Amino acid sequence: MQGISDTHYDFALRLKRIEASAQARTQRLFVGEDESYVVPRRERKVERSRLAVMFGNAAYPLSMGMAVALGFGAQGLGMVIRFWVEGLRDWNANPDIEMVKELVLAYALAMVLGYLLGLRSTTLTSLKVLGAALGVLFFHNLVHLYPAIFAKLTSQLWVSQMMAHTKAHAMMWRGISFAF
Repeated sequence: MQGISDTHYDFALRLKRIEASAQARTQRLFVGEDESYVVPRRERKVERSRLAVMFGNAAYPLSMGMAVALGFGAQGLGMVIRFWVEGLRDWNANPDIEMVKELVLAYALAMVLGYLLGLRSTTLTSLKVLGAALGVLFFHNLVHLYPAIFAKLTSQLWVSQMMAHTKAHAMMWRGISFAF
């Protein structure tokens, strides 16, 4: 029996040594809410200067015009991208499907470019679609006005086809040019 009590005694001494050294090297841990940290609320709202408000108000109509221009330009970029990907345009294809393809591509490009340029408002989305639709209807007029630039972007054959199948100063609807 003596062997068991010696073992117990040695174990108790060991526990005391561990507790003594643990208290020396550890600190007390508080669990729960010791202190409450509260961020003080701002008493007043920071006021913008009148000049900043004036420029902010003036920028909103400008962003509307930029959204329409972005949709129009996206349609032109879509025409050039379609040339690079598909080659020359098939003028015998269904004009309704071609208009839908151009409008969908212009819409997608306008959304991506609008996101990159910070024109993300939902009111501007409808204006980007309007610009893309105007581009589908009227962008070929820019090819008539600036054939050298479009010949550099695409090819002279594409420009010649575009000028042969569309009229200058006209609206293109379902494959037919309506002159003004």
